[in-house]
Amino acid sequence: MLGQAHYTLGLIKTVFEWDWAEAQREFAQAIRQNPNNAIGRCWHAVFCLAPTGRLDEAMVELQQAPLCQ
Repeated sequence: MLGQAHYTLGLIKTVFEWDWAEAQREFAQAIRQNPNNAIGRCWHAVFCLAPTGRLDEAMVELQQAPLCQ
């Protein structure tokens, strides 16, 4: 469950605060704790990586999230 909390904090940091660096830290922590959370990995790709121009990384992240394929 702790991984989900970090995914949620990452989403909040991107959508509401536009704090990309802190969002990236939250998503990285979430992935370390729960790498199999497909929704969280999709959030990371769509709300953090893609808007900051990291499109190649976003595509890799989406490929690692089975639900998004």
